[in-house]
Amino acid sequence: MKLFRIAAVLVLLFAASGTWAKDLCEGKKKGTVYFFDKEISRDSALPAEVSKWNFSGEMWALLCLADPVGPQEANGKKFRIVLYAKQTSNPEGKYSSWSNAKQAGVFRPELSAARKEIILYFNEDFDYSGLKAKLDPGEYEFRFQAATEKGTGKLDITIDLKNEVAYLQELRKAGYVADGKISVSFQ
Repeated sequence: MKLFRIAAVLVLLFAASGTWAKDLCEGKKKGTVYFFDKEISRDSALPAEVSKWNFSGEMWALLCLADPVGPQEANGKKFRIVLYAKQTSNPEGKYSSWSNAKQAGVFRPELSAARKEIILYFNEDFDYSGLKAKLDPGEYEFRFQAATEKGTGKLDITIDLKNEVAYLQELRKAGYVADGKISVSFQ
């Protein structure tokens, strides 16, 4: 009985001290991406959300996943976050290859344990300087899609008798676990 009381007191002390990381997605919609222009952390309250980013500033996102993902080694194949960019306004009126949405980056995070939320720091997790060099001035819509890939246990076998080649691959199922868009200003 004495051991139980000691354990209960320790649990209360840890909870009161905030030693355990907070559930950042508590009360938020699963499968949604939330955006911030200030650093976010599991150890502190979230700053105010933003609906527009200035590309020259810091860009943070919280992905509240529909299903937990991980663990995954660095550059693993189980989970990925894809960035699509689309130019929505071109002040110079010139042709831009960004006028149709196109893939602008892929991030495959290392996850030591299963997670139901992912903190994304755009300036480090994507090729910030490379994208900065490619973008034309104007307004953009950035879309972040997070997806899992799982083997189905089924094989696809294609035999090409004409070219005497056979292909064998395991079929994979992609599942989207978060999706979100934000307006971005780039000058």
